[in-house]
Amino acid sequence: MVMILMVLLSLAGLSLIRVAEGKLIQAVRYKSQESAAAAAEAAYEQAVFWMSQQVDMLEALQHTPAATTITFPQSHADYTITFATFIGARPIFRIQANGYCGIYQKTLSVYLVQAVSGWDMGMCRIISGPNTTDEVNFVTGEIISMPLHINDMQDNPDYTDIHISGSPQFLEHVSLGESRYDPRGRDKYASILPLFQAGISFNQPASLVVDPATIQQKVRRFRDSTNPTYCYSPQAIQALPKDNNGRTGFYSSCVTDLPAVQLKFYVDPSGTGYVRVYNNCTVAGYTRQGFGSNSWDYKLNTADGNPRYIKYPIYGCHYTPASYTDIRIDNPSDAIYVSQDFKGVRSDPGAQIYVDGNVVIGCSSEDASSLGTINTVKGNITIVASGNIWIANELKVAGNRDADGMPSTDNPNVLGLISQGVIKVVDPGMTRNDLLYDTDQFDATRISGYSPIGNQTGSGVSNRVLPGTMTVEAAMTIAQIPVPEKP
Repeated sequence: MVMILMVLLSLAGLSLIRVAEGKLIQAVRYKSQESAAAAAEAAYEQAVFWMSQQVDMLEALQHTPAATTITFPQSHADYTITFATFIGARPIFRIQANGYCGIYQKTLSVYLVQAVSGWDMGMCRIISGPNTTDEVNFVTGEIISMPLHINDMQDNPDYTDIHISGSPQFLEHVSLGESRYDPRGRDKYASILPLFQAGISFNQPASLVVDPATIQQKVRRFRDSTNPTYCYSPQAIQALPKDNNGRTGFYSSCVTDLPAVQLKFYVDPSGTGYVRVYNNCTVAGYTRQGFGSNSWDYKLNTADGNPRYIKYPIYGCHYTPASYTDIRIDNPSDAIYVSQDFKGVRSDPGAQIYVDGNVVIGCSSEDASSLGTINTVKGNITIVASGNIWIANELKVAGNRDADGMPSTDNPNVLGLISQGVIKVVDPGMTRNDLLYDTDQFDATRISGYSPIGNQTGSGVSNRVLPGTMTVEAAMTIAQIPVPEKP
């Protein structure tokens, strides 16, 4: 009897040992699988971070292999990013992230599109002098209905990098490069968090949308893919008269002749979308003289960085040659439309115009009688300029609109503007204010080729103004200055 009991106890003990051993093996297996999964997720996050640092993913994949290996104490991982296809004109990318732990492997395969953000700012400040910037405040009454990102200012002392006066409304998500807390652990944002209705994120990757070298690559790709017929290199063929005292010409000290192309968007009475192109225009560019903080018209000094910012000439008025070209922009079968081609896969076509120089956009109010619906874009078109883009009238897209008046999501009409200089809404009435010349002694509107722009008000062709409500409906990328102006 004793022997039988001992055998039974021995068998029970062996069973318990085997159960414990099985549980241990199962625990090790689960832990290894979880480690592999965690490594794959970490690799995926690293891949997404790498993508967030690219302004143009197609350009990035052409020059940099998007693959890497990550090592952890008990596991390792790798990822690859490849181009998958186009949906319309938007490229789709595939991330494959693999995590490894022992004999176990976890693979994540994700298709995604690079987000199109609303408003990426280098910093929430405006240049005020050769080496200084001032805060730009979002104020009561302003409604920011687009996603917003602001890079880390890395200021010391550490204050909020977004500047607010009163109670503006932020309807979309806001992301910031800086931490929510200062080095002492104080919550810098506690008092303004309720303003961000769609949430706010901190410690986000820096946007490279204002990086000149990156935009240079983007501009070069657009230039190379544009039909040569629609590539322009304007010359300032009309020499404007100059006079030191501004009595017989423009002030010689502050006005320079700048080459430009003028674009007039319109929809003719039959409903067809066009752009009228004047090549070889001459712009009277005005640069305020003197030193220090006497102008807001500064740009990044990309030559030697000393000083950090330099003044640039703004639009004063311009002169056009007699000839022009009307180009239809709403027919994807026309030669102005081109497709992106990446590894044998082609996107939906879009119209493109490349200008190696400056661009003036806008009609005069008088153009309505001959052109139709002016300052209206019907078509899908991108304008790329190596210089500045000056907008001197409102600019809207044709097509369906939502109840709030904004273009609807199914509206096929799109205008893209990319500039290596600045994109600026300008004053069409600079010829009245004595900055360009002595208005009592000289009249620039009487020079042959003078082209009025904006809306006429009162008597005299030089009395030009912007609309009471200035609207520009366009996707804009600006590379030269670190602070985009408020739209």
